[in-house]
Amino acid sequence: MPIHIVVAGADVVLQKFTQLIRRVDDPRAALEDVRKDFFDVERDWFDSEGRGSWAPLSKATLRSKPMGRGILVRTGALRSSLTSAGARYGYNRINRATLFVGTTHPAAEFHEAGAPRANLPRRELIGVDEQDIERWTGIIGKYIEDAV
Repeated sequence: MPIHIVVAGADVVLQKFTQLIRRVDDPRAALEDVRKDFFDVERDWFDSEGRGSWAPLSKATLRSKPMGRGILVRTGALRSSLTSAGARYGYNRINRATLFVGTTHPAAEFHEAGAPRANLPRRELIGVDEQDIERWTGIIGKYIEDAV
């Protein structure tokens, strides 16, 4: 005579583990939330002119620049490339486990590195700090936690 052991609730536990494995294996939804938050961080970075860290514009640049445009914003293309999905020059892609963000704007490398010969000071384009990284870690953690 065979003996059968039935564990009450085992199917629910198995279902939860399956959901957890799916979420860990494909966190694209969480990475999309991180990407949106990155864009918010970059908008703040540009609006605050590098949280006050960017060198002021020279008098010659101020004279030639359209009124009301902040530092690193002449046409808006560079800013948009780091603050909006689908913007010209923007590079942001999500695959199964990685979020890539950046810009291919032709002026980006000169602003990021500076160009002393052209009297162009270095101005960091991406303003990510430890709080941002902790928040993004929390977004991913919550996404996984919600599966349990």
